[in-house]
Amino acid sequence: MYGFGEGTAEDAGKAAYWLGKAAAAGNQEAPRSLALVQERAARKTEIAYYVAHFDGAAVAYAKYACARPAFPAVSTKNADIEAVNAAVRAWRDCYGRFADGLNGAMPVTKTIPPGLLKLMNNEEFVSAGALISATYSRIGADARRVAEQILAENEAWKGATDAYVAKNNQQLQAKLGTDALLYQRNQRELEEGRQASTARENAMKKTPSK
Repeated sequence: MYGFGEGTAEDAGKAAYWLGKAAAAGNQEAPRSLALVQERAARKTEIAYYVAHFDGAAVAYAKYACARPAFPAVSTKNADIEAVNAAVRAWRDCYGRFADGLNGAMPVTKTIPPGLLKLMNNEEFVSAGALISATYSRIGADARRVAEQILAENEAWKGATDAYVAKNNQQLQAKLGTDALLYQRNQRELEEGRQASTARENAMKKTPSK
């Protein structure tokens, strides 16, 4: 078919000629076929994009501008810990939107607009499908590498911060224990002093005056 280059070299001029003759002879499908050939010729650049130049920009990870969390070596304040956790949650939400977008773009028939899909010949569709699948696989793999780095950094930060918190809690408990012992000793000394003072006062009361 000259119009789509199937079984012979593509030639829109010859396709128009023969389809025109067919239409003149009363073939009711010929005008519709001619319209498709003409639309295909007008949209060859769009077809070529999916067949040879598809880059997946519409679903690329970079399009979502997911802010990468910044991880200090360790966080020692509650406000800092919450700030890092909030940044991680925001990144996870953003990455989830990216993953949903990538999954929603497949299979390839969801990527190629229906109006353009009907203008492709079989060879073009197969080539476009292979390129789109490979591009989506690359985009997914690149994003997963970024995610793995972020998750590893998060685990390192979390481990260091948890260790600091545990050590700080131990020190605090030890200090509280020391303070409690010191308080008890002070109270005991005060009580002993009070008892001694009371004893002296009682002794003085019993001593006869001269």
